[in-house]
Amino acid sequence: MPHRAALRLAPLALLIALSLASAADAAKKKENGQRCANDSSCKSDHCRLAPALQLGDGHTYCMAAERKCALPGLDGADLGTKVYVGGMEVVCQDPRVFGKHPQFYRPND
Repeated sequence: MPHRAALRLAPLALLIALSLASAADAAKKKENGQRCANDSSCKSDHCRLAPALQLGDGHTYCMAAERKCALPGLDGADLGTKVYVGGMEVVCQDPRVFGKHPQFYRPND
């Protein structure tokens, strides 16, 4: 009889172990504004390229899901947001115009 009880508890122990593992993975995920490698490395599941040419670093950063463009150290920016990097103005632009995801571009003069 003890053998059957152990068999019934095994799935429960496996579920507990999986829950603890996924909680540990979630704790390792990065906050908005931190460098990231891919969407799954962010708590928000959104990892995007910052204004790479303007910043000169080419890094991607986690950003809030409701934001459109990534920025280091911040939640991100909405479409139309202007930022100044190295004295140069860049604007968060619509992805249908410029590519897969919204991105910062120099405004057309």
